Amino acid sequence: MTGGELDNCLPPELIDSSSWPWWNRAFARPPKAIQHLRAEWGKLRALSARESDLPLLGAHGSKIFGRSVCCWDALDHYGMETFSFHEPHLHVRRPTPVENRFVSPYGRLVIETRIEAYECDASAIEGIWASKSSEESFASVDEFGEDFCRYKGWGLNMASLKLACRHDQVRIFNSPGIDVFEARAWDGRFFVGNAGGSHHLAAAIHLATRLGFPLPARERLVLFRLNEKTVSWALENFHLIIVPTNSHFEALSSARVLAGVATSLELPDRLGSGRLIVFPRSSTLAQRLATELLSKGYQDAGAALQIALQRQKDFLTCSKLPW
Repeated sequence: MTGGELDNCLPPELIDSSSWPWWNRAFARPPKAIQHLRAEWGKLRALSARESDLPLLGAHGSKIFGRSVCCWDALDHYGMETFSFHEPHLHVRRPTPVENRFVSPYGRLVIETRIEAYECDASAIEGIWASKSSEESFASVDEFGEDFCRYKGWGLNMASLKLACRHDQVRIFNSPGIDVFEARAWDGRFFVGNAGGSHHLAAAIHLATRLGFPLPARERLVLFRLNEKTVSWALENFHLIIVPTNSHFEALSSARVLAGVATSLELPDRLGSGRLIVFPRSSTLAQRLATELLSKGYQDAGAALQIALQRQKDFLTCSKLPW
Protein backbone atom coordinates (compact mmCIF):
# COMPACT_ATOMS: atom_id res chain seq x y z
CA MET A 1 0.00 0.00 0.00
CA THR A 2 1.46 3.38 -1.02
CA GLY A 3 1.58 6.41 1.26
CA GLY A 4 -1.25 8.08 -0.63
CA GLU A 5 -3.42 4.96 -0.51
CA LEU A 6 -2.78 4.64 3.22
CA ASP A 7 -3.70 8.29 3.82
CA ASN A 8 -7.02 7.69 2.06
CA CYS A 9 -7.97 4.86 4.43
CA LEU A 10 -6.65 6.27 7.71
CA PRO A 11 -9.14 6.86 10.53
CA PRO A 12 -9.89 10.57 11.10
CA GLU A 13 -8.10 10.40 14.46
CA LEU A 14 -4.83 9.74 12.62
CA ILE A 15 -5.35 12.52 10.05
CA ASP A 16 -6.60 15.44 12.17
CA SER A 17 -3.59 17.69 12.85
CA SER A 18 -5.33 20.19 15.13
CA SER A 19 -3.68 18.74 18.24
CA TRP A 20 -0.18 18.43 16.73
CA PRO A 21 2.63 20.76 17.88
CA TRP A 22 2.88 23.82 15.62
CA TRP A 23 6.15 22.72 14.00
CA ASN A 24 4.62 19.39 12.96
CA ARG A 25 1.69 21.24 11.42
CA ALA A 26 4.00 23.76 9.73
CA PHE A 27 6.01 21.03 8.01
CA ALA A 28 3.02 18.66 7.63
CA ARG A 29 4.97 15.99 9.47
CA PRO A 30 2.99 13.89 11.95
CA PRO A 31 4.45 13.46 15.44
CA LYS A 32 6.29 10.17 16.00
CA ALA A 33 3.42 8.77 18.04
CA ILE A 34 1.01 9.39 15.15
CA GLN A 35 3.51 7.94 12.68
CA HIS A 36 3.67 4.80 14.82
CA LEU A 37 -0.13 4.51 14.91
CA ARG A 38 -0.33 5.05 11.16
CA ALA A 39 2.26 2.32 10.58
CA GLU A 40 0.29 -0.12 12.71
CA TRP A 41 -2.91 0.79 10.89
CA GLY A 42 -1.17 0.04 7.61
CA LYS A 43 -0.09 -3.39 8.93
CA LEU A 44 -3.63 -4.07 10.07
CA ARG A 45 -5.06 -3.14 6.67
CA ALA A 46 -2.55 -5.45 5.02
CA LEU A 47 -3.80 -8.47 6.96
CA SER A 48 -5.69 -10.82 4.72
CA ALA A 49 -7.60 -13.98 5.50
CA ARG A 50 -8.15 -17.00 3.31
CA GLU A 51 -11.60 -18.47 3.78
CA SER A 52 -10.02 -21.75 4.91
CA ASP A 53 -8.19 -19.86 7.68
CA LEU A 54 -11.23 -18.13 9.13
CA PRO A 55 -11.83 -19.16 12.73
CA LEU A 56 -14.97 -20.98 13.77
CA LEU A 57 -16.88 -20.25 16.93
CA GLY A 58 -19.60 -22.55 18.07
CA ALA A 59 -21.21 -25.85 17.41
CA HIS A 60 -20.69 -28.13 14.46
CA GLY A 61 -21.48 -31.70 13.58
CA SER A 62 -24.69 -33.67 14.10
CA LYS A 63 -27.09 -31.88 16.43
CA ILE A 64 -27.41 -34.75 18.93
CA PHE A 65 -23.73 -35.25 19.76
CA GLY A 66 -21.32 -33.34 21.99
CA ARG A 67 -19.55 -31.59 19.14
CA SER A 68 -22.76 -29.67 18.47
CA VAL A 69 -22.59 -27.96 21.87
CA CYS A 70 -21.00 -24.51 22.16
CA CYS A 71 -19.20 -24.86 25.50
CA TRP A 72 -18.70 -21.34 26.90
CA ASP A 73 -17.79 -23.04 30.17
CA ALA A 74 -14.55 -24.17 28.54
CA LEU A 75 -13.26 -20.57 28.82
CA ASP A 76 -13.22 -20.77 32.62
CA HIS A 77 -9.81 -21.88 33.87
CA TYR A 78 -9.88 -25.03 35.97
CA GLY A 79 -9.56 -24.36 39.69
CA MET A 80 -9.88 -20.57 39.35
CA GLU A 81 -12.70 -18.82 41.18
CA THR A 82 -12.86 -15.87 38.80
CA PHE A 83 -12.87 -15.51 35.03
CA SER A 84 -10.19 -13.74 33.02
CA PHE A 85 -9.18 -13.32 29.40
CA HIS A 86 -5.62 -14.47 30.14
CA GLU A 87 -3.97 -17.74 29.22
CA PRO A 88 -3.97 -20.19 32.17
CA HIS A 89 -0.20 -19.98 32.74
CA LEU A 90 -0.48 -16.29 33.72
CA HIS A 91 -2.39 -17.28 36.83
CA VAL A 92 0.71 -18.74 38.51
CA ARG A 93 1.81 -15.20 39.46
CA ARG A 94 0.16 -12.03 40.67
CA PRO A 95 -1.28 -10.11 37.69
CA THR A 96 -0.02 -6.62 36.88
CA PRO A 97 -2.44 -3.65 37.06
CA VAL A 98 -2.79 -3.75 33.26
CA GLU A 99 -3.51 -7.49 33.32
CA ASN A 100 -6.07 -6.94 36.08
CA ARG A 101 -8.22 -5.02 33.59
CA PHE A 102 -8.99 -8.36 31.95
CA VAL A 103 -10.08 -10.13 35.17
CA SER A 104 -13.80 -10.20 36.01
CA PRO A 105 -14.77 -8.74 39.40
CA TYR A 106 -17.91 -10.91 39.33
CA GLY A 107 -16.56 -14.46 39.43
CA ARG A 108 -16.57 -17.13 36.76
CA LEU A 109 -18.08 -16.86 33.29
CA VAL A 110 -20.25 -19.92 33.85
CA ILE A 111 -21.93 -21.03 37.08
CA GLU A 112 -22.18 -24.77 37.73
CA THR A 113 -24.83 -26.49 39.82
CA ARG A 114 -24.25 -30.15 40.75
CA ILE A 115 -26.92 -32.61 41.86
CA GLU A 116 -25.60 -36.00 42.94
CA ALA A 117 -28.69 -38.06 42.17
CA TYR A 118 -31.14 -36.79 39.57
CA GLU A 119 -33.99 -39.01 38.46
CA CYS A 120 -35.72 -38.79 35.09
CA ASP A 121 -37.02 -40.94 32.29
CA ALA A 122 -34.39 -41.70 29.67
CA SER A 123 -36.77 -40.41 26.99
CA ALA A 124 -35.86 -36.89 28.22
CA ILE A 125 -32.34 -37.31 26.81
CA GLU A 126 -31.88 -35.05 23.78
CA GLY A 127 -28.18 -35.55 23.18
CA ILE A 128 -25.42 -38.12 23.70
CA TRP A 129 -22.00 -36.62 24.28
CA ALA A 130 -19.72 -39.25 22.71
CA SER A 131 -20.33 -41.68 19.87
CA LYS A 132 -18.44 -43.44 17.11
CA SER A 133 -21.21 -42.15 14.84
CA SER A 134 -20.67 -38.49 15.75
CA GLU A 135 -19.78 -37.62 12.16
CA GLU A 136 -23.16 -38.85 10.94
CA SER A 137 -26.24 -36.64 10.88
CA PHE A 138 -29.33 -37.47 12.92
CA ALA A 139 -32.23 -35.15 13.71
CA SER A 140 -32.88 -36.72 17.12
CA VAL A 141 -31.81 -39.45 19.53
CA ASP A 142 -34.92 -41.36 18.47
CA GLU A 143 -33.82 -41.29 14.83
CA PHE A 144 -30.31 -42.43 15.83
CA GLY A 145 -31.81 -45.31 17.80
CA GLU A 146 -34.15 -46.29 14.98
CA ASP A 147 -31.19 -46.40 12.58
CA PHE A 148 -29.28 -48.72 14.93
CA CYS A 149 -32.30 -50.99 15.41
CA ARG A 150 -32.59 -51.29 11.66
CA TYR A 151 -28.87 -52.18 11.44
CA LYS A 152 -29.22 -54.84 14.17
CA GLY A 153 -32.46 -56.22 12.73
CA TRP A 154 -34.30 -55.59 15.98
CA GLY A 155 -38.08 -55.48 15.91
CA LEU A 156 -40.34 -53.19 17.90
CA ASN A 157 -40.76 -55.49 20.91
CA MET A 158 -39.75 -56.00 24.54
CA ALA A 159 -37.09 -58.57 23.63
CA SER A 160 -35.21 -55.95 21.58
CA LEU A 161 -35.61 -53.39 24.37
CA LYS A 162 -34.07 -55.80 26.90
CA LEU A 163 -31.12 -56.44 24.58
CA ALA A 164 -30.47 -52.72 24.23
CA CYS A 165 -30.76 -51.96 27.94
CA ARG A 166 -28.55 -54.86 29.05
CA HIS A 167 -25.53 -53.71 27.06
CA ASP A 168 -22.75 -53.24 29.62
CA GLN A 169 -21.82 -49.76 28.35
CA VAL A 170 -25.31 -48.35 28.87
CA ARG A 171 -24.26 -47.30 32.35
CA ILE A 172 -27.20 -45.10 33.32
CA PHE A 173 -29.20 -48.35 33.68
CA ASN A 174 -26.52 -50.85 34.71
CA SER A 175 -23.87 -48.95 36.72
CA PRO A 176 -24.92 -45.42 37.74
CA GLY A 177 -22.25 -43.02 38.94
CA ILE A 178 -19.92 -43.28 35.95
CA ASP A 179 -21.77 -41.22 33.35
CA VAL A 180 -23.36 -37.83 34.00
CA PHE A 181 -26.37 -35.80 32.87
CA GLU A 182 -25.56 -32.30 31.60
CA ALA A 183 -27.52 -29.26 30.47
CA ARG A 184 -26.30 -25.82 29.38
CA ALA A 185 -28.91 -23.11 29.72
CA TRP A 186 -27.79 -21.25 26.58
CA ASP A 187 -28.02 -24.50 24.60
CA GLY A 188 -31.24 -25.85 26.09
CA ARG A 189 -30.68 -29.56 25.45
CA PHE A 190 -30.47 -32.37 28.02
CA PHE A 191 -27.36 -34.51 27.41
CA VAL A 192 -25.86 -37.63 28.85
CA GLY A 193 -22.09 -37.42 29.21
CA ASN A 194 -21.24 -41.01 28.39
CA ALA A 195 -18.11 -43.12 28.07
CA GLY A 196 -19.61 -45.51 25.52
CA GLY A 197 -22.79 -47.34 24.60
CA SER A 198 -24.32 -44.53 22.55
CA HIS A 199 -25.92 -46.83 19.96
CA HIS A 200 -27.56 -49.17 22.47
CA LEU A 201 -28.75 -46.25 24.63
CA ALA A 202 -30.34 -44.55 21.63
CA ALA A 203 -31.94 -47.84 20.59
CA ALA A 204 -33.35 -48.31 24.10
CA ILE A 205 -34.82 -44.80 24.07
CA HIS A 206 -36.32 -45.33 20.61
CA LEU A 207 -37.87 -48.69 21.50
CA ALA A 208 -39.19 -47.62 24.91
CA THR A 209 -40.75 -44.48 23.45
CA ARG A 210 -42.50 -46.37 20.66
CA LEU A 211 -43.65 -49.11 23.04
CA GLY A 212 -44.80 -46.64 25.67
CA PHE A 213 -42.54 -48.28 28.24
CA PRO A 214 -40.89 -46.16 30.98
CA LEU A 215 -37.11 -46.12 31.29
CA PRO A 216 -36.27 -44.62 34.70
CA ALA A 217 -32.68 -43.39 35.04
CA ARG A 218 -30.77 -41.96 38.01
CA GLU A 219 -27.46 -40.19 37.55
CA ARG A 220 -25.40 -37.18 38.56
CA LEU A 221 -26.54 -33.92 36.98
CA VAL A 222 -24.40 -30.87 36.18
CA LEU A 223 -26.19 -27.68 35.13
CA PHE A 224 -24.28 -24.85 33.44
CA ARG A 225 -25.55 -21.29 33.11
CA LEU A 226 -23.85 -18.08 32.06
CA ASN A 227 -23.02 -15.69 34.88
CA GLU A 228 -24.97 -12.62 33.74
CA LYS A 229 -22.79 -10.19 35.70
CA THR A 230 -19.54 -11.46 34.18
CA VAL A 231 -21.06 -11.60 30.69
CA SER A 232 -22.32 -8.01 31.03
CA TRP A 233 -18.89 -6.90 32.30
CA ALA A 234 -17.21 -8.51 29.28
CA LEU A 235 -19.64 -7.12 26.71
CA GLU A 236 -19.72 -3.59 28.13
CA ASN A 237 -15.94 -3.21 28.47
CA PHE A 238 -14.31 -5.16 25.64
CA HIS A 239 -14.29 -5.96 21.96
CA LEU A 240 -14.04 -9.75 21.56
CA ILE A 241 -12.88 -10.87 18.13
CA ILE A 242 -11.71 -14.29 16.99
CA VAL A 243 -8.82 -14.32 14.52
CA PRO A 244 -6.95 -17.17 12.84
CA THR A 245 -4.10 -18.60 14.89
CA ASN A 246 -1.65 -18.09 12.04
CA SER A 247 -2.18 -14.31 11.97
CA HIS A 248 -3.01 -13.57 15.59
CA PHE A 249 0.42 -12.12 16.44
CA GLU A 250 -0.01 -9.36 13.83
CA ALA A 251 -3.58 -8.65 14.94
CA LEU A 252 -2.61 -8.61 18.62
CA SER A 253 0.34 -6.30 17.98
CA SER A 254 -1.86 -3.83 16.11
CA ALA A 255 -4.53 -4.01 18.81
CA ARG A 256 -2.00 -3.25 21.55
CA VAL A 257 -0.78 -0.17 19.72
CA LEU A 258 -4.11 1.15 18.42
CA ALA A 259 -6.24 0.35 21.48
CA GLY A 260 -3.50 0.95 24.05
CA VAL A 261 -3.78 -2.52 25.61
CA ALA A 262 -4.91 -5.93 24.43
CA THR A 263 -4.61 -9.60 25.27
CA SER A 264 -5.43 -12.91 23.61
CA LEU A 265 -6.08 -16.53 24.43
CA GLU A 266 -6.50 -19.71 22.43
CA LEU A 267 -10.05 -20.95 22.09
CA PRO A 268 -10.59 -24.40 23.64
CA ASP A 269 -11.58 -27.08 21.13
CA ARG A 270 -15.02 -27.41 22.77
CA LEU A 271 -15.77 -23.78 21.95
CA GLY A 272 -14.18 -23.18 18.56
CA SER A 273 -10.93 -22.62 16.71
CA GLY A 274 -8.53 -19.69 16.44
CA ARG A 275 -7.57 -17.13 19.08
CA LEU A 276 -9.67 -14.57 20.90
CA ILE A 277 -8.31 -11.02 20.69
CA VAL A 278 -9.59 -8.81 23.53
CA PHE A 279 -9.19 -5.03 23.79
CA PRO A 280 -11.10 -2.29 25.63
CA ARG A 281 -13.97 -0.27 24.22
CA SER A 282 -12.07 2.82 25.31
CA SER A 283 -11.94 5.00 22.20
CA THR A 284 -13.34 5.57 18.74
CA LEU A 285 -10.03 4.27 17.37
CA ALA A 286 -10.62 0.98 19.20
CA GLN A 287 -14.07 0.83 17.58
CA ARG A 288 -12.53 1.40 14.15
CA LEU A 289 -10.00 -1.33 14.90
CA ALA A 290 -12.83 -3.76 15.70
CA THR A 291 -14.70 -2.77 12.54
CA GLU A 292 -11.58 -3.32 10.42
CA LEU A 293 -10.99 -6.79 11.89
CA LEU A 294 -14.61 -7.81 11.41
CA SER A 295 -14.54 -6.57 7.79
CA LYS A 296 -11.96 -9.30 7.08
CA GLY A 297 -14.47 -11.99 8.00
CA TYR A 298 -13.22 -12.54 11.54
CA GLN A 299 -15.94 -13.44 14.03
CA ASP A 300 -17.46 -11.23 16.70
CA ALA A 301 -17.43 -13.40 19.82
CA GLY A 302 -19.13 -10.64 21.78
CA ALA A 303 -22.19 -10.81 19.52
CA ALA A 304 -22.26 -14.60 19.85
CA LEU A 305 -22.03 -14.35 23.64
CA GLN A 306 -24.89 -11.83 23.69
CA ILE A 307 -27.05 -14.22 21.67
CA ALA A 308 -26.17 -17.08 24.03
CA LEU A 309 -27.20 -15.00 27.05
CA GLN A 310 -30.55 -14.13 25.47
CA ARG A 311 -31.18 -17.78 24.60
CA GLN A 312 -30.43 -18.68 28.21
CA LYS A 313 -32.94 -16.13 29.51
CA ASP A 314 -35.61 -17.46 27.16
CA PHE A 315 -34.88 -21.08 28.08
CA LEU A 316 -34.90 -20.56 31.85
CA THR A 317 -38.43 -19.17 31.73
CA CYS A 318 -39.76 -22.58 30.64
CA SER A 319 -37.18 -25.16 31.81
CA LYS A 320 -38.25 -27.62 34.50
CA LEU A 321 -34.70 -28.56 35.52
CA PRO A 322 -33.60 -27.57 39.04
CA TRP A 323 -31.51 -24.54 38.10
